[in-house]
Amino acid sequence: MFFEALKHVRKKFIGTKKDKVTSYTENELLNFMDLSYNNLKVLLLTFILLQLLIVMAKIFIAL
Repeated sequence: MFFEALKHVRKKFIGTKKDKVTSYTENELLNFMDLSYNNLKVLLLTFILLQLLIVMAKIFIAL
């Protein structure tokens, strides 16, 4: 989903072959920033949970 949004942004900034000039409204940019921020939060949360799982596994092995 994040990469799809990134692709969409790239397409908006660079523009398709048909129209060279593409404008970006502030609202669209803010929406994208919000979207990427939410995805970043999810990634961070999963990373932290994964780290906790690894630590728990190490403790379990040590016992």
